[in-house]
Amino acid sequence: MEDKNQIERGNNLLSWHFPEFETYERTTTWYIIFFITVGLLMTYAIASLSFLFAVIILMSTIIILLWHRKEPAELDINIVEAGIEIGNKFYMYKEIKSFFIIYEPPQVTTLFILLKNRAKPRISVPLNGQNPIKVRDLLLNFIEEDVDKNDEPASDYLIRALKL
Repeated sequence: MEDKNQIERGNNLLSWHFPEFETYERTTTWYIIFFITVGLLMTYAIASLSFLFAVIILMSTIIILLWHRKEPAELDINIVEAGIEIGNKFYMYKEIKSFFIIYEPPQVTTLFILLKNRAKPRISVPLNGQNPIKVRDLLLNFIEEDVDKNDEPASDYLIRALKL
């Protein structure tokens, strides 16, 4: 007997797994620069009596340091006839605005899915060895490609460059 979700979603056309987030090797120099920056920002926040800013800096520092200790979970992406399943979330094709792929190995090999939902406008999925042409050709059967996007989004670039 087939799973009800399998019947509704259709056949699995392509799947792979990828880490929940990228991990980076941080050197002692990175930590020194990080804490100097945090110290300067905290000094500015206190000197300008921006206590809310100081609290935000402190919270952000704690989150970054705790996040660094966490091991990324492995997520699966399944491109099926009815939509795309990423981890335990399913996006029907009608919920997806468009997609684009940035393939500049070894730095960036990523599928970007743009959703119609403004609360979560973009999902980044590492290709992890998948052939980008095969992924693109498959997705073109269901959703539009955003051909105007040919660079990695600035936020993703900054996260990678700053090793956050």
